Amino acid sequence: TDQIRDVEAAPLAGRVLEMAIEVGTHDHLFDSALVAVENFLQDNREMLRDRLRNESPWWIPESIDDRIFLKIYDSVYRFLGEINQNPDHDFRSELERRSRDLAARLQNDPELAIKGEEIKAEILSHPEVRRWAQGLWLALKDAIITAADDPSSDLSLRLNDAVIRGADRVLADPELQERLNRWVTTAVRHMTERLSGQVATLISSTVERWDAQDTAERIEVQVGRDLQFIRINGTLVGGLAGVVIHGLGQLIG
Repeated sequence: TDQIRDVEAAPLAGRVLEMAIEVGTHDHLFDSALVAVENFLQDNREMLRDRLRNESPWWIPESIDDRIFLKIYDSVYRFLGEINQNPDHDFRSELERRSRDLAARLQNDPELAIKGEEIKAEILSHPEVRRWAQGLWLALKDAIITAADDPSSDLSLRLNDAVIRGADRVLADPELQERLNRWVTTAVRHMTERLSGQVATLISSTVERWDAQDTAERIEVQVGRDLQFIRINGTLVGGLAGVVIHGLGQLIG
């Protein structure tokens, strides 16, 4: 959490959202949300019906309540189905437009940047959040490792499909390629500037802990064959140089 405090929340969220839109990840998230809403409606149909019955005026007959409920329920469920089955639905286009606008505002709006920092500080200062974050990370890590070991898992299949679709989209769009290149360059430069000192310290401290004999043996194992060539080539070059110098000396003498 200490490292998270140093990261500006709103611009980072904007860049992540922009990247998700560019590679099409937001479509998968939206599809999952649609399925979740449809499942909720199916699983809680009777609860919703009872809620309408309890809040309906006493003088409205129950048969009318049923007809109103079925009309609303069927319309909503059918609308969700249309969105889910049609990748070019107007609702999807409007959602993408609003998402792009939000991504731009998160990266450029000073007021949103301030609000983002306030929300981040409030969340990170709560002790329950720290415990929850630690538990969530451990559970998420275990779930990802388990899913990664199973190529047929839902997570593996979804990630594979997302990567393929994203790669196809990038290959087909030169403008997107240029934007991604700029984004990656900016991100790498930013990380390099912020972490250069830590990386240098890590490398130097790691090298200091190396055992000289063990390191020499490891290098010999990894590049020993190349070193032999270098030694042989050095011997040959040195010998030839000696012959040339000796020959020049004889000629001059």
